[in-house]
Amino acid sequence: MVEEDCTKYRPKCTLVCSLTLDGDIQLEELRELFERNVLEATLQSSSSLKFNPAQIRYPELTQYQVDFMGYRFWKEDPNFRIENHVFEMVLQDSNLVAIHQEAINKLYYRNRSPWEIILIRFNDGNEILPKTLIIARFHHSMADARSMIKLLVECLGGQPLTVANPQQKEENFVKELLYYTTFPIQFLSSIGKLILNSAANLDHKWRADVFSNEKETQKFSHVIGLSPKLLLDDIKKIAKKHNGTTSSVIMAIVSGAVGKFMDEKFMKKSIAGYILPKPDHPPTLTTHACVGAVLLPTDEKSASKRLLKCNTEFNSLKKSKLDRYNDFVGWQSGAIPNLLRNTMVRNAYFPIGITNIAGEANGLSIAGRNCSEFIFSAGTLRGCQGVLLCVSSYMEFLRISVIAKNTIFDDIQVQKLANAIGDELTILKQIVSAV
Repeated sequence: MVEEDCTKYRPKCTLVCSLTLDGDIQLEELRELFERNVLEATLQSSSSLKFNPAQIRYPELTQYQVDFMGYRFWKEDPNFRIENHVFEMVLQDSNLVAIHQEAINKLYYRNRSPWEIILIRFNDGNEILPKTLIIARFHHSMADARSMIKLLVECLGGQPLTVANPQQKEENFVKELLYYTTFPIQFLSSIGKLILNSAANLDHKWRADVFSNEKETQKFSHVIGLSPKLLLDDIKKIAKKHNGTTSSVIMAIVSGAVGKFMDEKFMKKSIAGYILPKPDHPPTLTTHACVGAVLLPTDEKSASKRLLKCNTEFNSLKKSKLDRYNDFVGWQSGAIPNLLRNTMVRNAYFPIGITNIAGEANGLSIAGRNCSEFIFSAGTLRGCQGVLLCVSSYMEFLRISVIAKNTIFDDIQVQKLANAIGDELTILKQIVSAV
């Protein structure tokens, strides 16, 4: 993601969070709050994290990226001004899809840190409406989604983040020894399955063409669709009824929606990259997640059978010690020459991506204004991934953003897929009610 020039071509790796606040907020008030709570925030030392208490928590916000010897580093920006990063827009149209789409495709400025906080106020033609939208956009080379949420909730909002922390199961010495002894065999076996499943999806209709000219692959933009609001309580009831998890239910409704967009002659399982958070996310801007391959049962016509298959698939993913495999691959990729690594990134093997982001469960307020809605979206990266589904929950609701390269879908098609996800949840609710 760091190889792209997001100041010249539309960014492929932007992360966007939107927070809808009840009430109006002035720009100067937001800037002062951001400067005090975020830019001046320091790290707290603890027994597990040996930080200097005076260390700035987010130094990258006042730095910019420079290339050296084929790698990218951070350099202090002597011309940093908060006005360049936290600014205001007044709009008449409050279409969230259009706002997210503009934020995800917008270029960044050269020699500036690649982030922006945009205060959007709405004018109906006569007066400013009592509703404010905050758009936070960060390039993925700075941080992952959990880092963004921590910044917005813990620093800007000034409250603890109350989301489940993934647990790392402790194994006894014998099991750990057995694992490390058999790791090479397990790793090669996993890679073999991945290659076979990837080869079977080389002709997937959502696999973007990345074998053409490098400059041409940089020119695509993103289109976005947004699912209706989905009740978390409905998803939890379905999961409980089928001895599954909320993640497997989400995977099932996504699989059902995706399957309906496949041609009959193409009906087969679809390989997807599923992003999972690692335990103990650091309190800094970082990427602390792992990616695993799952086979979405898009060829399964029965919604209930599809859910059972997703339960099995997701449980297998959780038990696979995925974070260790990802760490190993990450360590090895650092030794690969930059040109070869760049080629590998461009030709990534997942036509579909899924990321599941838990927002603040108990609600959030910023400068005394309650946040009524939180939505997350992200770019599809530079590889062959044609469609990314970003799941974000906030309080009792869940929304799914569907982001696609414009070479795969247009605005109408991507919104149809987003609507189909809502339809699939309705089908599962009817099945549960009928039992």
